[in-house]
Amino acid sequence: MKQAHSIFLAGILMLKGLFLTGQPVKVGLFNSKAIQTFLFSPMLGEYTMESGVQGSIKLKPGSVVYIALMGDKLSARDLQGNNLMEEIITITACDSTCRFSLRPAFPAMEARQYQGTCQFRAGIGRIAAINIVAEDNYLAAVVAAEGGTTATPEFYKAQAILCRTYLLSHFSKHETESFNVCDEVHCQAYKGMNGRNPAILQAVVATHGEVAVYDDTLLITAAYHANCGGETQSAGNEWLQKVPYLKGVEDPWCSNSKSSYWHIAIPKDKWIAYLRSNGIHLQEPSKKGELDFRQDTRQAYYRIPGDSLALRKIRADWNFRSSFFSVQEENGDSLLISGKGFGHGVGMCQTGAINMAAHGKTCEEILSFYFEGIRIRNIMDIPAGPRLAVSLK
Repeated sequence: MKQAHSIFLAGILMLKGLFLTGQPVKVGLFNSKAIQTFLFSPMLGEYTMESGVQGSIKLKPGSVVYIALMGDKLSARDLQGNNLMEEIITITACDSTCRFSLRPAFPAMEARQYQGTCQFRAGIGRIAAINIVAEDNYLAAVVAAEGGTTATPEFYKAQAILCRTYLLSHFSKHETESFNVCDEVHCQAYKGMNGRNPAILQAVVATHGEVAVYDDTLLITAAYHANCGGETQSAGNEWLQKVPYLKGVEDPWCSNSKSSYWHIAIPKDKWIAYLRSNGIHLQEPSKKGELDFRQDTRQAYYRIPGDSLALRKIRADWNFRSSFFSVQEENGDSLLISGKGFGHGVGMCQTGAINMAAHGKTCEEILSFYFEGIRIRNIMDIPAGPRLAVSLK
């Protein structure tokens, strides 16, 4: 989520049974990969592999199930010779303590461990794997993946509130694919169960049901990024839509971080060719210093005499760490790109938030610093209405 964000004012959730906080989350696993074979293995607790035609099969820790795409169906085969052929195969956990290992075998990828139940569906050229997991466990894993595992509790609380706000405002994002959210930054990074830092789950539980709202009932666009370089930017700069609570703020908690600065040298001729391909008019040959651009505070456009180009586009095209950079001609052949920060720069700066928490700031103080005029409310205390309707199912 840190790198990919579409701006829309989340919170218009109709009475369709979309969510009630505490409801299990259905997460699409390896969703952008065309996985055709999975290896499933219980790690803790028993599982039941269910078949609509052939009944059910008990799976104990250490057992292995090979799940392969066979035309328009799935073959699920274990080491005892059991073999199911179904369009949908569900492997259900016996209780909340269960966990399993899942490894894509073709194409091969590293295994990850998950909690909860796993469902497999036959798709076109791929298997759709869906992890059905308790909301708190899902959020703890997301907070660990997005925010790291070495921070202090108040940071984890702030991150948990943002991750929950994002989840509940995007709960139907992948509804047509039979799950709620995927496991990539397209939604929020989810790499399996969090087992490294118990403080993360504790922070999720401590903030259970809490979300960030604007105007009392509107779930905010819960944007966050790795490092702002000393100044966040407004949503209008990055997504061309102004949002009242997403304004740029100077961030002294981040500005002295070593990871706030980066530099890249690039050939001048490639830069010129790129600018011209995007409609920038340059003299031939270009004058010395004509390409220079200084960005001491956040701007929306790279400006040179007589022309400009959106910084967000340059960042995306060149895969720069951020759009907060300056350009200076070093010699006749190269340019120095001097940048600050990492990510889109909108919303909560995680580096700054981690430092704020380490210096005794509360999660409410952290979120209020980065999001102007918001409140933290429990989702169950927000009345259903035209901007936020909570299902009771």
